Amino acid sequence: MMENDKNNKSSLPEARLMQQILKARHTDLEEEKRLCKELLSVSEAEQYYYGSAFANVYLMDSQLSMGEYTSCDFYLLRAVFLCREYGYDDLMLVLCNNAGLYYQKLNDDQTALSYLLEGKKLAEKLGDITMLGKLYNNIGYSFGGRDDWESAGVYFRLAYRTVEDHLDEENRRSSISYLSNIAEACRNLGDLEGARKAWSSVRSWVRTALTAASG
Repeated sequence: MMENDKNNKSSLPEARLMQQILKARHTDLEEEKRLCKELLSVSEAEQYYYGSAFANVYLMDSQLSMGEYTSCDFYLLRAVFLCREYGYDDLMLVLCNNAGLYYQKLNDDQTALSYLLEGKKLAEKLGDITMLGKLYNNIGYSFGGRDDWESAGVYFRLAYRTVEDHLDEENRRSSISYLSNIAEACRNLGDLEGARKAWSSVRSWVRTALTAASG
């Protein structure tokens, strides 16, 4: 197996494990973790660095989602090294968002913001609209955690505007969350009219979703 294989990400059997991991992360976190460890073992044996990076990124993802924060640092540091060493921007984008959420949980908003801003640049570079919306939203949370609701509102609005013209199923769900956060920022700023308009948009989106589901 060649040592630097970043241009051959999909040419190996490990690609099947990666697909299973992406599916499991939305349905079974324990299965996600198990599959990641299997991928890590195989990839390390084969010196398949993209697979190793992928496994560490999503091991951190599973631990974060399960609230097992004590293990996050270990996988985060390994994933950061591999992603930066071999230029895996797609994986680093996912990692930056999760690292931002992780450090928010630790009340370290400065480090969280650093990762989220790095992720924003990567999302812009890669043209990933969905992740860019999520990163704007999570940057807004960092400012909200500092009670800087004016800045938080700016980023919540950027999150919504980023996805409003690209409303696939995932972005439709996200847009409701972004509008709710806009309403919360407005409420904290005493802008009751802004909050009312945002909540009105939320109700409109929910009605549209329910109508589509029933149809």
